[in-house]
Amino acid sequence: MDVEYVVAIAVILLGVALWGLKKYQVLNADGKVTLDEIIETAIEGAGIAGDAAEEIEEIVEASKAEEAAKAAEAEATSAVDTSGAEVETNAGQ
Repeated sequence: MDVEYVVAIAVILLGVALWGLKKYQVLNADGKVTLDEIIETAIEGAGIAGDAAEEIEEIVEASKAEEAAKAAEAEATSAVDTSGAEVETNAGQ
């Protein structure tokens, strides 16, 4: 996985963590937390976590597709020499 994909995932997770910290500060601002606030936060947090998981899944899929394309390109270039004739590869061994 390339660095840009790792950074993108880290940014998404950092956003979720910052949301959690901000929500914690808001809930504790008055010094008391009610059950309704906890339930609302849990529902909202589940939505945010679900969105983050979808974004991360898309990033991982894009990374896998890019790696597969690079591998296919490398295999194609190693199977043809400079004259255009096919050469035997040891890929199956």
